[in-house]
Amino acid sequence: MSFAWTDSLPFGTADIEQGAADRYAPSHAQPLVRRDSIRCCVRGCEKWLSPYRRGTSDPSAFCSVHGIRMSTSPTYVYRESAKNLIVSADLFERLDKVERWRIRNEMSDDALTWNVFAAMSKLGGLPSVLEYLQPGIGPETSLRDLELYLWGNRISTSGSQFWSKIHSIRRDLVEAGIPTEPDIIVRAPGRAIVLVEAKVCAPKSTLPDKNERVGDVEQFLDRYQQRAQQPDPLIRGWIVCQQPGRVLEQLCRNVILAQRLAEDGEQPFVVNLTRESAELDVEERLAPHLNPQRPVGFRRATWEGIYRLPIMRSADALPLKTYLASKTSNLRQAFAV
Repeated sequence: MSFAWTDSLPFGTADIEQGAADRYAPSHAQPLVRRDSIRCCVRGCEKWLSPYRRGTSDPSAFCSVHGIRMSTSPTYVYRESAKNLIVSADLFERLDKVERWRIRNEMSDDALTWNVFAAMSKLGGLPSVLEYLQPGIGPETSLRDLELYLWGNRISTSGSQFWSKIHSIRRDLVEAGIPTEPDIIVRAPGRAIVLVEAKVCAPKSTLPDKNERVGDVEQFLDRYQQRAQQPDPLIRGWIVCQQPGRVLEQLCRNVILAQRLAEDGEQPFVVNLTRESAELDVEERLAPHLNPQRPVGFRRATWEGIYRLPIMRSADALPLKTYLASKTSNLRQAFAV
């Protein structure tokens, strides 16, 4: 199969009612919420909806015109996940993916990840993206030499297939609850492997956020061990002395996974992909966790940086460029582009 644009883009800034981000507070002069109903956020829509209640399937919670339900957060959720995707929604539905229902959310990191990286595959832009994420790798790597994995699934024009090595590593780590699922892997076989932790706006999790899943600091470190006969990428002596709230467990898990996934001759890297306005100090905060010899490299990158790549100026990239320029987060413009 080949990647194909979907028929329409998700709702963007031009589709949202003026001032909607502030109008889901009852105290607003022109509120979009009442005691027993909430209005659709789409510009000009007059549909008032039943409040959504978790665990129920009340059809009146969804706008019959626009197929979304509202939250006073403020945000919205599509009834159909395909409405939040701009490219090859049918391929996404076949992926091996945990918590796939989240793709319907306006705030979904997964929807943004799929839309940008599957679109870049369609456009032939993976080499330039790789060079942006990890300078010095991309220019010498042709598109046919690169491998793209989304949540562990190898993505190509022929379909998708889960990378079995990830299952093997998960078993070795004896993870509890929801397993580590790398958002994005861009691999130049024999040269480099880059794991990307992608976020729209949520901060990187710390140990208190995942205590039931990874345990306390000592349990976390015991579970996520480095690759045998390889230098430890983490400074465990420093980490074990920290308060749990200072330990960036999600990024540390990705560091360990990157080292374990790297084949012979491949340098492992981890990238924190976020908005320009977010996580400004993440490199400084993570540095004490990491071996200064950097057996696994780390850097921060932004969605805005991808938006500014030269390939985005091509006519073929217009759907992706429009999507990123109009993308909303809590009904406001998400990116500074």
